[in-house]
Amino acid sequence: MLEQVRLLNRRVADLEAHVMRLQAENDHLVAAVHDGRLLTVNEALREPASV
Repeated sequence: MLEQVRLLNRRVADLEAHVMRLQAENDHLVAAVHDGRLLTVNEALREPASV
């Protein structure tokens, strides 16, 4: 049982680190949007696909 607790603690630490990386990436993307550095989608591509 102690080993399971250790494994779960490690998993929690890994997930927390992953969340931090995702938050940093999100912050970077938000900054890029505000700076106008991200690509925009052509209006023709925004229309639903015709069947």
